[in-house]
Amino acid sequence: MVLPQSRITLHDQNGEALVLRVSPTRRLVFVVVSIVLLGAFLYTLDAERDLRGPGMFGTVFYFALIGGSLAIAAYDDRKVFHRRRRELLIQSMLAGIPLHTRRVAFDDITQLTLQRRRVERPADGTIVGVPEGEAESGEPPPSLTGRKSVLYVLCAVTDDNTHTLESSSERADLEEVGRSLAQFLEVPFTVAES
Repeated sequence: MVLPQSRITLHDQNGEALVLRVSPTRRLVFVVVSIVLLGAFLYTLDAERDLRGPGMFGTVFYFALIGGSLAIAAYDDRKVFHRRRRELLIQSMLAGIPLHTRRVAFDDITQLTLQRRRVERPADGTIVGVPEGEAESGEPPPSLTGRKSVLYVLCAVTDDNTHTLESSSERADLEEVGRSLAQFLEVPFTVAES
């Protein structure tokens, strides 16, 4: 199965802020899935069978699938670099309603880093998504498929924390955005290779 790749870009918001955005392709896919599921439900609806007795459990489960798809489509993780306030705002939102907000002052950010992480499909309870070189043993354990995937994670590093900005299997987009942000913040940009 081929998943749509999200393109990661940096947008200037009226000269006030830089906004790190992911193209809405995956979110649109989940909206379409929700609409198709709802349409299929309404088309095949039999009130006697689906809204009473044992059929009610299936109806509730079906609506849980639709609700889950809509929640994934509505979830947004925003990273806004405010010029005047000189702070990074990391905000988790659901349908435009803020769920969690973190603020990081530009002066606290010591560097931007692009980390390369190995992701394996575990066959025997191995750790998934650990940074390269940090496996418990020297040899990586075998996986079901024998394949390793690589995930790149762009992080803003402070003295006491590392804030994940974005992750992707595509290095080029993240590296370009990371270099632009590092230049904007006037901090070093590093690539953690292994």
